[in-house]
Amino acid sequence: MTGDSSLVSAVAAQTVRVLAWKGPDPVRVDAAYATLGPDSLTARGTSAVADYVVDWVLETGAAWVTRRLSVRTRGDGWVRSLELGRDADGSWSAVRQHDGQRAGRLDVSGLDGALDCDLGLCPFTNTMPVLRHDLVASAQRGESRRVELVMAWVAVPDLTVQVSPQRYTSLGPASDGGAMIGFASGDFETTIEFDRDGLVRVYPGLAKPPAGVTETSRPRRRSRSLVALRHSSDRRNLAGVTSTRHLKTARRKLIMQARRKIAVAGGTGRVGRHVVDVLKARGHDVRAMSRSGGVDVVTGDGLGEALAGVECVIDVATGALVRAGGGYRVLHRRGPELEPGRRAGRRATDGRGVHHRVRPVHRGL
Repeated sequence: MTGDSSLVSAVAAQTVRVLAWKGPDPVRVDAAYATLGPDSLTARGTSAVADYVVDWVLETGAAWVTRRLSVRTRGDGWVRSLELGRDADGSWSAVRQHDGQRAGRLDVSGLDGALDCDLGLCPFTNTMPVLRHDLVASAQRGESRRVELVMAWVAVPDLTVQVSPQRYTSLGPASDGGAMIGFASGDFETTIEFDRDGLVRVYPGLAKPPAGVTETSRPRRRSRSLVALRHSSDRRNLAGVTSTRHLKTARRKLIMQARRKIAVAGGTGRVGRHVVDVLKARGHDVRAMSRSGGVDVVTGDGLGEALAGVECVIDVATGALVRAGGGYRVLHRRGPELEPGRRAGRRATDGRGVHHRVRPVHRGL
């Protein structure tokens, strides 16, 4: 794996946050897991009320501009989903599906100037405009800064999309480096408390931390071993790496934290589809490989096209084969029956190969 130290610095600047809120109307519990980068973020979360549950995945590009919001709502006897996206040219798209019926496109006229999505009853999606306009810093300095915005507002549980003009105003500092920021939309106005990372701490009438629950913040540590991994010729004497096994672990972490083109063998299976979802949520370009999709890792059929440009392969196709007995041994045997697949992989990657880590799925699955 090659590259310069800027990738390591970018990884080091990321912070992971695990957040929780409770809301009074409707009574609910919200949770989110977010990875905050220098100018972008990825997050996934859930919200549970008496009648339905909401699951969402959010990805932004540079300047915290929304790239993709996937939402699913589920209740007794019904399910809805929405794929909301913004292209690099600023055009929005929204595809909604209800109870397995044919998906339909929603009207997104009026969103041409919008940079952000806003998920109804979700305290997390107030974060992007606050970060982009550096409103926490303005509030800490005592500056009153006002920004007028247009949002792609998503109603829950219906998952319709509406144009929503909104206004954010920095008002003053809050505790622990946070900020008090005024929010207005239509006739509604309130003052929201944000923490130092630009995340909602208290949204009056909507969300506040549950009693006894402490939000966590975990910066991604910049290990000297990761820097040396990319530049040192003596890889067995890296600072913080005491064995080859530790070196491989550090190298694997760096690979997975950076944006990569990743192929997932068995990516449409019971386990594989969840692996694909997680990788996409972390910003990777993911290709799901399966026989149903025309890719056979044993014979090599379709493998060349599937591996074109791929930097890493994750094999979760072995989950079913573990239970099948002999199939698992065939897949991992170094015999001639796998040579067509190996040749196709070498051709697809110009002979350089790919980072390929195979682990059998737990037998209890």
